[in-house]
Amino acid sequence: MTGRGTDPRTIRSSAHDRCARALVTLALACLCAQGRADPASDAARGRLLAEGGRCPECHGAQGEGGTGSDASASAPRLAGQRFDYLLKEFRDFRDGRRHSDAMDIIARDDDDEVLDILRYYAGAARRAAADPPPAAQGVRRLFEEGDAGRAIRACADCHGAGAEGSAGRRSPVPRLAGQVPAYLERQLRDWRGGARRNSAEDVMNREAAQLTDAEIDDLARYLSNL
Repeated sequence: MTGRGTDPRTIRSSAHDRCARALVTLALACLCAQGRADPASDAARGRLLAEGGRCPECHGAQGEGGTGSDASASAPRLAGQRFDYLLKEFRDFRDGRRHSDAMDIIARDDDDEVLDILRYYAGAARRAAADPPPAAQGVRRLFEEGDAGRAIRACADCHGAGAEGSAGRRSPVPRLAGQVPAYLERQLRDWRGGARRNSAEDVMNREAAQLTDAEIDDLARYLSNL
């Protein structure tokens, strides 16, 4: 014990935190009273849950993805991602098919709350497309046509001509357009090296196995600007 009184700033900060939590709880109660059959209501509840939780710490205030210089810089953009893919990946984290220090813990959250959060992010505004940088134009053929000589399928075959993603034949295929480039680079390297293995029939491990470092970097830049 130091004998000193409690710092008034600490008291104010604690009171502010309690007030913020109370407001979120009240808002959630109002939304629940509207009935859970309304998807818009679920997404609104999801926004409150996301903003009141830890999602923004890595994924940004609006789910725009990591933009910092630490590990969160490679956190993916969730805004505008397919709901079915977000749900599939969340369940893979929960069931041990995919791993992340943060997500392995967060994936223990209540399913109802998670569904609402994912609905919110899936319906959030996507980033406006930009012109691909000149350095990435040479990889456009790899994305659109693949490389038969190395048995690499065109990315567009599964992810769509605009990299918008799809329901897929066996599993949801993610939207890649506008994704955080650092995230794309890391995932392609993890697919290539085998650190990640949760695609249907290991298709991504086979496709990424033949990619060079330069191709991975160029693909990431190209896709992030679609």
